[in-house]
Amino acid sequence: MQVTSFHKTRHLLCALLLYGAVAVAQDRTETLNDSIIEVIDSLKDITPCVELNSEYDNKVVFWGRDFNRKQYGIESNLVFKSGKGPYLYYTHHFWSAMPNPSAKSDIGLGYERQFTPRLYASLAYERWFFNNGDSYVRKALANYLEAEVNYDLGWVNVESSFYYMFGLEHVYQEDVTVAGDFFLFSFLKSGSATLRPQFLTTFANQAFLPIYSNYPTGYISEKRFKLIDFELNLPLLFKAGNIEIEPNLRYNMPVKIGNEQISSFFYFSLRLSYDLYFDKGRIRKLYRSLK
Repeated sequence: MQVTSFHKTRHLLCALLLYGAVAVAQDRTETLNDSIIEVIDSLKDITPCVELNSEYDNKVVFWGRDFNRKQYGIESNLVFKSGKGPYLYYTHHFWSAMPNPSAKSDIGLGYERQFTPRLYASLAYERWFFNNGDSYVRKALANYLEAEVNYDLGWVNVESSFYYMFGLEHVYQEDVTVAGDFFLFSFLKSGSATLRPQFLTTFANQAFLPIYSNYPTGYISEKRFKLIDFELNLPLLFKAGNIEIEPNLRYNMPVKIGNEQISSFFYFSLRLSYDLYFDKGRIRKLYRSLK
């Protein structure tokens, strides 16, 4: 009886040790898989790529105003990211109601950096080329500087963007955006749908108003920096692999300047995006080596 009891006890201890070893191994496997995913994500962030973007707007809006032109717009972007900070891009603007609908082109150079997993910053310069209007309109704002800081708090994202547009005139602008990020559902093998509500507040000096409208300059202080616009956005992001589709319902609430006749309005946009990474094989090779 004592021998049988001893064997039972030994078998029980072995079973407990084996269960513990399996649990530890499983935990280590899950931790390793998490680490692999983090490595792959970080590699994607630093891998050189080309971004192709196109966005349709059923109303062309600047500084919360359409300047009495009822037109739709299509903005197309080609971006090359080096993966080490610098990036180059070209943007073409199609505005349907302009004499030359191929209305504007931008060539830009920027630098971006992810300081921490939550803190991102970028700096960019653009040269603007207008294809409509007289010499003054084409040269009024021919240069553009942008500085952006973005901080992710997890449940909410806060972004501050400062713009300086200059040529014959000078316009300063500050945008503050507060955005959420709410996962809705998955589809296909890697697809996801996310609701990303955003609230945008815009400040600027008033010099922009007489440049693109007939508003008399005597009624405004062109150097005065003030609140000029609010906008609520409800973009719904569908993402599968390197492809993104994002319809966006917008509600714009411009702040009246002087005797300006304006009112709030809805408009809609649709963005399509595709990212082409140059070195995906390296990511797959690393993943296979770590499995």
